[in-house]
Amino acid sequence: DEPRSRRLTWRVAVFGVALLLLVGGCAYYNGMYNAKRLAGRARKAEREGRTFDATSLWGQVSVKAESVLVRHPRSRWADEARLLQGIARARLRDCEGALPLLEQVMVTSGNREFGERAAMQVGSCRVQRGDPLGASSAYARLTGSADPERQSLALYAHGRALRLSGDPAGALAEPLLASRAAPLRPAVPRGQGRTPPQAPEPCPATRRSLRR
Repeated sequence: DEPRSRRLTWRVAVFGVALLLLVGGCAYYNGMYNAKRLAGRARKAEREGRTFDATSLWGQVSVKAESVLVRHPRSRWADEARLLQGIARARLRDCEGALPLLEQVMVTSGNREFGERAAMQVGSCRVQRGDPLGASSAYARLTGSADPERQSLALYAHGRALRLSGDPAGALAEPLLASRAAPLRPAVPRGQGRTPPQAPEPCPATRRSLRR
């Protein structure tokens, strides 16, 4: 009868919407997983001096992260995708393309870790582009970082940027502040005493394809 037909149609429609949301979410999740996995491989290649491989991998990170942003610009993971794309472009010596992405994360992200990572890269790019004042502004955001290594590095870089901008008094004050910052943790050989960050597991439906 007609009421039963309407109920069936409604259930099919609801199921279809739910399926689309599930598939879309899984695709986004896997896109981020792949971008982060490639970024890890790119950093490893850099550490090992494999410049060509690192450049190729950072290019793939940029493409993956951009794809996530285009499809899901307002997702809760959009800041991380934007950060990854910005870092990848900076590693590819494209600071002009990296800065808008990184500065958006630096200024607007509610995730402090993402904001600080973006600020470090913004400072570096600003120095490379001959803008010590812009670099100084970015590094100044990190002088109160809870991460002692990042704080000390930012204080040093901030002082250098001030010196380049023609503020010798400010530059002289920065080493003193850096010496009062929390001491750096002793270096730990790679693979000892540290647990590497774990990338999220991909959706089960695509786990097999990612192993290929």
